[in-house]
Amino acid sequence: MELRVNAPARYIALIEIIEPIQCPYCGQMFDLAVDTSVASQRFTTDCEICCRPMRSLSNASRVKF
Repeated sequence: MELRVNAPARYIALIEIIEPIQCPYCGQMFDLAVDTSVASQRFTTDCEICCRPMRSLSNASRVKF
């Protein structure tokens, strides 16, 4: 998801993106929403198919326009 506001281009940023990931247990693909306003985050999410927990690590960097 991309959030845009009526502001100069240097202020437009991705707040949340949807990334396809694959479950390491059942192999099924599903989408995971990632908050890019946090530079680095670790969290546990459950597979939408088999419900087994998996750890996720996300790193975001600031981009200058």
